[in-house]
Amino acid sequence: MVEHVQIVRETSRAPVESEPARGRRLLVIVAVLNGVLAMIWVSAFDNFHYLAWIYAPVVAVVALPLAMRSWRSFLVTCLIVTVLLLVLGVLLFFFGLFWPSAMILLLALTPLARWRPNRVTILLALLVAIPWGDAIRVSHLSDMF
Repeated sequence: MVEHVQIVRETSRAPVESEPARGRRLLVIVAVLNGVLAMIWVSAFDNFHYLAWIYAPVVAVVALPLAMRSWRSFLVTCLIVTVLLLVLGVLLFFFGLFWPSAMILLLALTPLARWRPNRVTILLALLVAIPWGDAIRVSHLSDMF
């Protein structure tokens, strides 16, 4: 008599995210904040105010990962947007202002975005907003004098 024995070997798999965590979405919002502040800073100069109309679609592209519901589409969208921002920054000088946004989008893909989302997001928001706020303040003050 022959018995059939089925051997099942279970492997431990890391849990797969069904949708992007809140911390990841918050980091994308910080990347969009960087783009908006870059657009405001560029529009402060008289000779470059037309660049604000060119930057607006780029800011919309940076916000594109927010529309993704599944983790896989979020991942792919963040990677595509990051590569696009880096290529634009190399080819067109003024799009280099979006490199911090590209780096923040890459950070949104790391496990760090899930461990301490509030602390990381607040720290990055401050690191983005304070220098841009100072640059905007200085550029507007230089117009006055």
